[in-house]
Amino acid sequence: EEINPTTIQRIIQEIRENYAENITLTDLSKKYGISISHLSSLLKTELKLSFTEYIASRRIQKAKELLGDDKLSIEEIAEKVGYADPNYFSYAFKKQYSMSPSKYRTANSQG
Repeated sequence: EEINPTTIQRIIQEIRENYAENITLTDLSKKYGISISHLSSLLKTELKLSFTEYIASRRIQKAKELLGDDKLSIEEIAEKVGYADPNYFSYAFKKQYSMSPSKYRTANSQG
């Protein structure tokens, strides 16, 4: 199953833009007419991470930026980056940075 490199770049761009939505490998596979397993391995090759790892990584990166804004609560940030459950967001954040979002915010505040 030969896939045009432009198509792969379009899929990656779509993932980058829609990481906060409920985007799935199944949806992308149907949309672009590529089998799930093939799409999964193509993305892993391109992104050096699995689809799920990449989405989680994008969400946490964006959350790190948003934590700089004291006006946003942890719950609001979780929702903005695509986590419906703030507790799961905290768990995912802690897994990647070994500290909770609130600790990260405190440690990196400009005050």
